[in-house]
Amino acid sequence: MTFQTRVALVTGAASGLGQAVAQRCATLAQHVVLWDLNEAGMEETAQACTGGSTVHRARVDLSNPDQVEAAFQQLQRDGLTPTFIFHAAGILHVGDLFSMDLSHARRLMEVNYLGTVHLLFHAARVLAAGARILCVSSVAGLKGLPEFPAYCGSKHAVVGFCEAVHHDLKRKDIHLSVVCPPAVDTPMVQNLPYKPALYDIFPFAAKAQVVDAILDAATRRDEFIILADFQTRLLRRVNGVLPGVTSRVIGMLVDRWQAKRAG
Repeated sequence: MTFQTRVALVTGAASGLGQAVAQRCATLAQHVVLWDLNEAGMEETAQACTGGSTVHRARVDLSNPDQVEAAFQQLQRDGLTPTFIFHAAGILHVGDLFSMDLSHARRLMEVNYLGTVHLLFHAARVLAAGARILCVSSVAGLKGLPEFPAYCGSKHAVVGFCEAVHHDLKRKDIHLSVVCPPAVDTPMVQNLPYKPALYDIFPFAAKAQVVDAILDAATRRDEFIILADFQTRLLRRVNGVLPGVTSRVIGMLVDRWQAKRAG
């Protein structure tokens, strides 16, 4: 791995991809900063960061812009302004149009979308030239998927916002990319009360493979959309040419799988 950095900030660091990337950053950075709401999970991540970095952590609610601003100001005072940010903080709720909870849809936008807005808004005001930012969207940010309407909406918004501001950041020599990983077997997925059909139809990607792809992409500053696996690259290519056909095929697969479950 050729990517090296002085201060790596990882949001959503208490579990999942955030935790895995933080552990890898411990071998690539002098300092690793963990942000999350789950303090026990951050402690677990800190204990697993055995690569030699100094680990710092703070409880930060990314959906609260005042907390994000204060956290960045504290990093500045501590001499820990990030040179690399991996923004993985996010939540997941599933359910089709007839079963979705509107309060969940609102919370998804607050955390996944507005959390990204708050992070980039305040990061842009403190980061120095040469900084690198990777924001996590999802394969669900590239294509509307059955049983994920509210989640897809929030992740599409992440892609759109990042695409709109990445040139603003580039003028300051801050390089932003959006990572659109496939489904990975993480606590966020494991703790769902209902398993969507697509999780049975398509296999989960290996976490280590996705993390490798993410950190490899950190060296490619001019690549905006980062795809971590062949399956997602194929979906994006086919959907770009035949979006209607892609939607019909996915819908047909989900309908057949649900009928099989019910039978």
